[in-house]
Amino acid sequence: MDSNLLAWIIRIVVGLIAGLLADNIVKGISLPVIGKIIVGILGGLLFGWLFGTLMPGLASPMNIIGDIIASMIGAIIILWLAKLLFK
Repeated sequence: MDSNLLAWIIRIVVGLIAGLLADNIVKGISLPVIGKIIVGILGGLLFGWLFGTLMPGLASPMNIIGDIIASMIGAIIILWLAKLLFK
């Protein structure tokens, strides 16, 4: 398996975990659970990639804890923005 493909698969799984964790932090959003998970994955992918680009040591597939933290921050931001838009 290509290491780049594996990195994206790991990032999606981490984004899923981060989305579920972020859902517990961001309260009062009126999206269904699957919507929160999808927004969490998108936030995790976007911000995981962004943090990985800006701070390569923090968020990388080889640094799972850093990747979860970066993805959770991204998921929280995206869920917060979704809360503002869909409330």
